[in-house]
Amino acid sequence: PQGGPPDVTPPAVEMTRPGSGDVLVARDAVLSLQFSEPIDKSTIAGNLQISPLRSGQAEYKWSNGARRVDIIWPDSLRDSTTYRVTVNNRVADRHGNKFPEPYTFAFSTGAQVDRGEIRGHVRLEGDKSGAYDVFAYRFEAMPDTFWLSPPDYATQTGPDGRFQLPFLRAGRYRLLVLADGNRDQRLAHGARFALAARDFVVAAE
Repeated sequence: PQGGPPDVTPPAVEMTRPGSGDVLVARDAVLSLQFSEPIDKSTIAGNLQISPLRSGQAEYKWSNGARRVDIIWPDSLRDSTTYRVTVNNRVADRHGNKFPEPYTFAFSTGAQVDRGEIRGHVRLEGDKSGAYDVFAYRFEAMPDTFWLSPPDYATQTGPDGRFQLPFLRAGRYRLLVLADGNRDQRLAHGARFALAARDFVVAAE
């Protein structure tokens, strides 16, 4: 309707199921997200990242006026595994307002949730956008051409270039910063990217 101020309020996640920090989650659990306002459905696909990766194509079932989505995969969750879910900052409401920063939560099919974390600040010479994807690859399972494979974990930088990668499994990681224009989580020819100057070690608790 005409009149009134424009909607400039970004969406937010109000509830998740399983909840953040939940343990002993059933392996057949359905992932559900409840948002503060109706979401532009076209912005979800490719902008929801779950680690470890699930097999097959996810099915999105929307309800509550596009405020809730149930995400169903054909495979089951792994036993005794922490799952980390990130809604990245390209997801938007129906008026084009995007998440100001990625929203991440984690749950586990085992008795505890992984608590490792990497934080950083991306600064690329000659670029002030601060809008980049940050991919983390576990060194123990990293192939020689790791940039052609999906990352083990992913997030995005905020407007100031800062990022957080919480709920990580203990181990050694290599970080790749990428302008992932086609959102396939792989380094494409001609894409702007940078490798971290050193690898990062996340210690076990």
